[in-house]
Amino acid sequence: MRIIIQNHLSEITRINDIIDEISLPWRLPSRVSAQLSLVMDELLSNIIRYAFEDDSEHQIEINLELLGNKVVVEVVDDGIEFNPMLYPEPDLNPNLSERKIGGLGIHIIKKMTHEFTYERENGHNIHKICKLLDQ
Repeated sequence: MRIIIQNHLSEITRINDIIDEISLPWRLPSRVSAQLSLVMDELLSNIIRYAFEDDSEHQIEINLELLGNKVVVEVVDDGIEFNPMLYPEPDLNPNLSERKIGGLGIHIIKKMTHEFTYERENGHNIHKICKLLDQ
């Protein structure tokens, strides 16, 4: 399933609605559906807030696929290059008020998915997420 959204935070609701709609026909456990929605919220929020250096409209392409026992999501944007794999893991030990800002969303994505990859190709960021149905 191919979905094109604009770089507006309000579009995240649309993606979450689509995840809800496919949950039954794809037989996604409610836990997996909820985690996938959270992961997409974190990833799309980061892209929409930080990837674009201008106020222009940008399209973000999202491809959702059910392959056997996993959901595969590919998110493609034309924003500035940002490889989340190079971002350091957040220090979760200090009290909340003492923690540095940033990195928690990427940490959540990595912990809630089976696979999270990134590549830069032809001026586009390509994030790929695999979520196992029994994870």
